[in-house]
Amino acid sequence: MHRRHAPMSKPLLYGMTNPFTGEPFKYGDPNIRYGFYLEPGDPGFVPYPDQPPQPKPKPPHKSFHRKPKPRDSSSNTTTNPSTNMSTFQYNVVPKSGGGFSTRPVLSDEFDDATIDNAVAAQNGLTAAQCVAVLTSYLDQFLLRAADCEWSHLFHDLLSIRPTSGGSSPTPDGFHTPVDINAGLSLSISPDRLDDWRSTLSIQSMGQTGLQTPEVDSIINLADGTQDTYVAGEIIQLGGDHLAFDKTDTAQGVFYATAAAPGTKVRIASYGPISPTQINAIMPAGLSGPLTITVVVRIANSLRSTTYLHPIG
Repeated sequence: MHRRHAPMSKPLLYGMTNPFTGEPFKYGDPNIRYGFYLEPGDPGFVPYPDQPPQPKPKPPHKSFHRKPKPRDSSSNTTTNPSTNMSTFQYNVVPKSGGGFSTRPVLSDEFDDATIDNAVAAQNGLTAAQCVAVLTSYLDQFLLRAADCEWSHLFHDLLSIRPTSGGSSPTPDGFHTPVDINAGLSLSISPDRLDDWRSTLSIQSMGQTGLQTPEVDSIINLADGTQDTYVAGEIIQLGGDHLAFDKTDTAQGVFYATAAAPGTKVRIASYGPISPTQINAIMPAGLSGPLTITVVVRIANSLRSTTYLHPIG
C-alpha cells in the first residue's frame, strides 16, 4: 500500500532546522515544497549526502512572527547603561494645539559607501553586489506596486504599499500617474522597530525656544511636484504652527524674487489653512525662482520662518 503524502503535514517555517541534516533549510534543497518539506518515503524525496541518523523532528514554531524583546523602561534614560547601546538625542518642542512633542537632533549624514561596505562584510559579498541586490528589490517592489500589489510584512521586515493622492477641483480631473501622485510606501515592521528601540537609550537636549512657524515641504498641486510652482495655481505648504488670520495682512505667505530678494510680497488669496497646512494661490504672471517666507501671529507677536529651498 503506497503512503500518500498529506500536504502541509510537515509545515516548512521560516528559520526552521532540517531534521535530516541538523542545519537550517537552504535555498535549492530538492526536498523543499511550497509550505512543506518531503520525508523519506514520500514520492520524490532525495536522500541527503552522508545523511546522519534521523533525529525526531522538532515541533513546528507556533508563529512565524517574532515577539518583541522585553524591554526595561529604566533603560530609556539620559544615561547609557550599556556600551552596546546607542544614545538617541532629541529636543522637546511645543505643539501648536497644546502640549509637547519631540524631534531628533540630527547628527552626521551617512554616506553610501559606509553602508555598502558594512553590508558587504556581513554577507560575504562585494559592495557592488549589495547595491545590485538592493536595486533589484526596489525594482520588484515598484513592479508589484504598479499593479497595486502589496505586502503586510515582507520577510517580517517591511510593510510595502502603493500610495496615491493628488488634488483636483472635479472628480474627473485625474488622468496621469502624476495627477494621482502615484507612489510607494515602505515602513519598518512594528516588531523590528521594537527590537531596535530596545537597543537605545535616550537623552534630552533640552526644549527649543519660542514657537515659530515651521515649513517642511512645499508641493505644487498642479502636478504634485515639490519645490515648484505654476503662476495662478495652488501651492501647499506643510509643517507646523502655520495657522493665521487671512484678513490680517501682516500675516501670511510672502515671496521674494531673485531680482529683488529684499522685497517680500504677500500672497493675497488662500484656500484652507490649518496648523499643519497652508494652501496659497500663486499670483498670475510670476516666473523664476522665489524665496518663500511664512509669517504668523503667535502669543500676540509676529513670528516668521523662511523655507530652506527656493521654489521655481
